[in-house]
Amino acid sequence: MFIVNAIYWLGIFIVPAGIICFISLWFYIDNGIGLFIAILFGAIGILSGILLAEYIRKHYGLNNFYSRTSSTSDVENRNDGI
Repeated sequence: MFIVNAIYWLGIFIVPAGIICFISLWFYIDNGIGLFIAILFGAIGILSGILLAEYIRKHYGLNNFYSRTSSTSDVENRNDGI
């Protein structure tokens, strides 16, 4: 169970962290905004990923969150009598 929760946690963490770090890298390469600002944006991305993953873990549960996001409501609400 620990491994599954760790994979789910990393999956939630990587989305905001990856997006913000990629944007930071893109601005650094294209505009040359400075290494300090790029590292600052990267740290903000990592912190936001940690905060989001921990928020979801504490309030919803990782298994519950992933099961609800991947559910197919079309099949669950289908009436067989029609």
